[in-house]
Amino acid sequence: MFFFRELPAILLQHPTLRRRYREIAKKRVGQFQTLLPNLSAAGLVIAEPESGFFDRFALLLWHHCNSALSLLPPEDTAIAQAETMPYTLLLPVLTENGRALLRTVQGNQ
Repeated sequence: MFFFRELPAILLQHPTLRRRYREIAKKRVGQFQTLLPNLSAAGLVIAEPESGFFDRFALLLWHHCNSALSLLPPEDTAIAQAETMPYTLLLPVLTENGRALLRTVQGNQ
């Protein structure tokens, strides 16, 4: 967890790492930005409620995925908590079909 907690300081101190991190972040956010409209078109995610929402939500997803490990407790509950956090974040934008599919996927694990 040290690494994830100290990531901002590490990136500030190392310009090469900072540039590489930004490249990766841009790619991952772009993947989320592509995924969300496709999930919406498939009826799994709500229609974009306002212009630019999916872009902002994609950035939120990246920040969550990137920082979640720094917030996890060191106990055995960490894995369970990590598995439920994305669901909590996505729940407001999932349609009933999206929620049903997610329940099915979770039930198969």
